Amino acid sequence: MSTQEIQEIQCNDPVQSLPPEVASQVFVFAAVEGLQSALQLAEVCPMWRDLAWSTPHLWTTWSVSLGLVRNQTRIERLTTLLDRSGVLPLDIVVEYLSPSQSADTGCLLQVSPETDKEIITKLNNNSDRWRHLKLRLPAPLFSQFHGNQGKLVLEELTLRAPETSANQKTSPIFRMNADEYPEPIKIDILKFRLNDLKVGWSRLTVARVHSIQLDECLQLLRVAPQIEELTLKNLEGIKEEYFPLPLEPIQHDKLRKLTLVSDDQSAEFFDNIALPYLEDLDIWQVLLADPSFHDFIRRSSSPLRLRLSGVTIEDDKDLIEPAFKGLERCTALVHLEMDIIEKSEAFTVAFLERLAATSLAAHGESPFLSHLSALRFMRDRPFPWPLLLPVFGPLDQLTNPCRRPLNEVEFCVGNSGYDFQCWGTDNVSANPRIIDRDSIRGLFSVFDAGLKIQITEMDRDGNREDLLQKSFDFHFGTAH
Repeated sequence: MSTQEIQEIQCNDPVQSLPPEVASQVFVFAAVEGLQSALQLAEVCPMWRDLAWSTPHLWTTWSVSLGLVRNQTRIERLTTLLDRSGVLPLDIVVEYLSPSQSADTGCLLQVSPETDKEIITKLNNNSDRWRHLKLRLPAPLFSQFHGNQGKLVLEELTLRAPETSANQKTSPIFRMNADEYPEPIKIDILKFRLNDLKVGWSRLTVARVHSIQLDECLQLLRVAPQIEELTLKNLEGIKEEYFPLPLEPIQHDKLRKLTLVSDDQSAEFFDNIALPYLEDLDIWQVLLADPSFHDFIRRSSSPLRLRLSGVTIEDDKDLIEPAFKGLERCTALVHLEMDIIEKSEAFTVAFLERLAATSLAAHGESPFLSHLSALRFMRDRPFPWPLLLPVFGPLDQLTNPCRRPLNEVEFCVGNSGYDFQCWGTDNVSANPRIIDRDSIRGLFSVFDAGLKIQITEMDRDGNREDLLQKSFDFHFGTAH
């Protein structure tokens, strides 16, 4: 908040005319940046300062750093925040800043274990108020956040041990001294063994899990029956078995959204789970031709939204048909997003041609991706523009019950150094970044039919342009 803004507020202060309880609520809504906003509000004038200090909700979200100097200042600040927040639940971030070279003074910052211990003690004494707790600490420090006995209100728990601790002999442990284990609703863990995380799992609905073994991940699905959203990153092979692998795939009836970012363990993970009510699947680096993926999809029969990110398609044409078979297994697929990596355009051409050829089902047959209603397709240049319009099928057959219900399409073209190649026409030679004239004419007939299509170009920095409008303006002028 600038000095001029502060002066204007002091001269025309509507807050002073409000009842204190109403003014406090206004402050809470205005504090969009948490503690920083609260401090700014308190600096405007004495009246605002008193009001801010007496509004506990302004002081419930803050961070604490361990491993720093300025000992007494940090303790006094923490004491003030705890006092001003009253008895309200707290949203706390605790992080450890390792000794580093100060850019301003060139002096080495000293670790202060005594001060850190006092800070941790104060936080433990208020563990019955922890609502959202985020710890980013070296492995040995996690066990010091044990809290005190009492009823817990913990809803969200984030525990992140740094990557450098992976080779340390000490594994991070989180165990509280409360009468019962905390039962968070959301959890985010990195570099934790599941056995070293002492929490209750019965209320868990959202989990983000980084760098755990396959057997631990499957155990999580066993003990968390209410989980609805699961993100798995860097799923590891079994180096030391902590939990037995199932004899039959584990069926989880609550999981609706699954994100899997793993290069090595995808097949084994798919072999061991059944998610019959899965609605949203986001996968990186998975081969569509993998039989494990096919069987997993067969066991998941609900209407599905599928994202395939960074899918690598080999140039070997013999591998394209097995990839299509993987998609054919997705009989309930309603929304498909594909981010394709291929050296040639063979898969892209074959995929678009397959969609066009199967847009209308023959009597008694189920066409390729028969329930698909929305498609998002991304790849680098070149792109076969003339093949886009046919994926909708004949535009005079939109009401045909045998037509695939594909009514919304988005194509995103990455401009990462590939030269544009014109497909069968030379009227774009003046500007190789735009779509050819004939394709533009056809694509705008899609709008006239009431369908949706969006074509964008993305540069190396992730910025996007409306390539459809850009190409139309190039060919026909902005006045059309």
